[in-house]
Amino acid sequence: MGARLKEERLRLEKTQRQLADIGGQAVNSQSLYERGERAPTGAYLAEIAAAGADVLYIVTGKHADSGAGISPGQALETITSAESELESTGALNGDIADKVIAIACDDTLDDPIRARADLVIRFAMRDTDADKAAELRQAERRKRVQAEMDWSKAVVADAIQAAGWTPSPQVVGHLVNLVRLYKVEGDVIMLLLHDLAALVPDQA
Repeated sequence: MGARLKEERLRLEKTQRQLADIGGQAVNSQSLYERGERAPTGAYLAEIAAAGADVLYIVTGKHADSGAGISPGQALETITSAESELESTGALNGDIADKVIAIACDDTLDDPIRARADLVIRFAMRDTDADKAAELRQAERRKRVQAEMDWSKAVVADAIQAAGWTPSPQVVGHLVNLVRLYKVEGDVIMLLLHDLAALVPDQA
């Protein structure tokens, strides 16, 4: 599907960004569609169809003027089959997903049928999108925590050097947490180190 989408974009003389804007998507989504790494939504296909794209060809490989339309009865049968597959497996195989997308974009069908098909596609994509979003959030959080930890360790290291006294690793860990969690400044850490050094003169 991705190669045919790119073919249609080039036929329409559109850049990826231009077609993405028409379809209401980000340009990186357009790139994923064309590489076949993500299935376009029915809403996106409907928008680019309105701009002149042959969506039936994109989805099925058959041009819109080839008489390859689908009857309302066939459409409902396909949608029902897709809904059953979603209910039993939680996903759609590629063939039935392509058919449901084609139904969602077929303007010869009644709006309720197309809307139902679009809902099936959105439901089928929900877990993948949610998982990807969760992974991105977790990765971003890990990155942020690591950056905060590195910064906190650097603040404590500078304070230790300025104070001229090195406490135990356990105390260093507590000081790092003070900086990371409560944003305690280096000058305050240095004063704490001086106080601690005074309490432990044999380690000064």
